[in-house]
Order: sequence, then C-alpha cells, then structure tokens
Amino acid sequence: MEWKIVQCDYLNESSGKDKVVNNVHWEVVKTDGKHVGRSYGSVAIPIDDLSSFVEFDSLNEEAVIGWTKEQLGDEQVEAHESSVTAQINEQKNPTKSFGVPW
Repeated sequence: MEWKIVQCDYLNESSGKDKVVNNVHWEVVKTDGKHVGRSYGSVAIPIDDLSSFVEFDSLNEEAVIGWTKEQLGDEQVEAHESSVTAQINEQKNPTKSFGVPW
C-alpha cells in the first residue's frame, strides 16, 4: 500500500507566511501483479496555528502524508486502504460481470 501526494494547494500568504498549504490531494495505490486498486481524495489542512510552519520548499512527501493521515483520521485511512484491497480482490475473483445477451 503506497500513499502519494498528488498536489498541495496553498495560500500565497497567510499570517505573514508564504505558500501556506491548506489542502492536499492524495491517492493510495496498491499493485498486486496485474491488479491495481486506488483511492483518491483531498483533505483540508488547518492553518489556524502556524507555530510549526514548514517552508513550502522544505516540505517532503512523508511529512505531507503525515498531515493527510492525521486530518483523515485512523478510521478513514483504514477505510481507504480496505477499499483498495477490496478492489484488488474483486479483480482477482469477480463477483459481477457485464455484457449483452445477443
């Protein structure tokens, strides 16, 4: 299971700080052979307390993933990861099909 940051939205200036990240677009992906599951979303990052502010150019993906998971909360993180695993399981052992009878 791999969490990735797709994009960070930021305010050009807030409370005297430049490039203040206030929203993160993320995805979680898992590959199992030819099967791939993914979940994508975005989450707001609170900016009311900038006491631990990190300059935009000094951010790394690991830190932003940490913010993302913190804002989503353990329950949602687990739900997204479970969804990705379920997608792969469905690809391996389909429970539904489609087509036309003619």
